[in-house]
This record gives sequence, structure tokens and C-alpha cells, in this order.
Amino acid sequence: MRRIKQGIEKYESLYIIGHPDMSVLAFTSKKGDIFNIGDALSSKGWHLDRLQFPDALHLTVTQLNIGKEEEFLRDLEEIIGNDATLVREYNASKSSVKIARALAKILPSAIMDKLTRKAGILLNNKGKGNKVPQAAFYGITASFKNRKNVSRLVENLLDGMY
Repeated sequence: MRRIKQGIEKYESLYIIGHPDMSVLAFTSKKGDIFNIGDALSSKGWHLDRLQFPDALHLTVTQLNIGKEEEFLRDLEEIIGNDATLVREYNASKSSVKIARALAKILPSAIMDKLTRKAGILLNNKGKGNKVPQAAFYGITASFKNRKNVSRLVENLLDGMY
């Protein structure tokens, strides 16, 4: 884990949250694009959990990824180095969040429930692997001032997924 921590710390745009000593590490981006970085890592086969407040990625080092530190850091370097793609995806995520927020204000809750169930169906993708970026979903849930709306959104997503 020390090697991964050192590799992440070399990027000015990323920083480690807290002082990880064991096998759990969380990091975030000063640019606000951390969930887009997570989506890009997922597309390369890495499974990092998303966190909120602050937005971050959470990596647990286990027997499955010990010895793959350099591969992880190469993939991270490729993603961070492709700034144009990250900026484009971040802007698309921000737009999706704004659209969802606007729709939530004007559409009846029954229609929003149906839309989020449909989103859940897209997220599940019947075992074919998730092709839908998750960055916008985390941005949408973080934007809800009423946290009860997050519970409803998550319930509808799970209904659609399963």
C-alpha cells in the first residue's frame, strides 16, 4: 500500500485523505473529477468504492491486488495524463447533474421514480459489465439537500437493477 500511496501523492491534483497505515486508502481530486477517475479505473478493471462528503475513491488493498501496484499506478497515470478526456467527462457529468436536478423540480415524483428505475436497469446491464458512468449518479445524490430524496433514489435504482 505504501507504493500506491506514494504514486498517488506525486500528482498535484490528487491527495490522500487521512493517514492510512493499513490496507485502506481514500483519495480525492482537487479538480472535482474524482468520480470520473473512478469510472475510468473501473473501465480498466479496478474496483474502487465511491465516497461522498468529501467525494473520494476508496481502495482496499487485498490479496487480489497485492503485487499489482505498478499496474494500478500505470493505469492511473494514463487516466490523469489524458486531461482532455477527464475534462470532457467531468463537464458531461456536471451537465447530467444539472439536468437531473431541474427534472426533479418539475416532474412529478412518480415519473422521477420510473426514470431512476430505468437508470438502475442500465446500471445492471444483465451481467455484461456496467457501461454507464457512475460519476453523474454520485453527483446527483450529493446535490440533494433533502437526504430522504437520496434514499428514494437509491431504492429506485436498486429496484431497477434487481
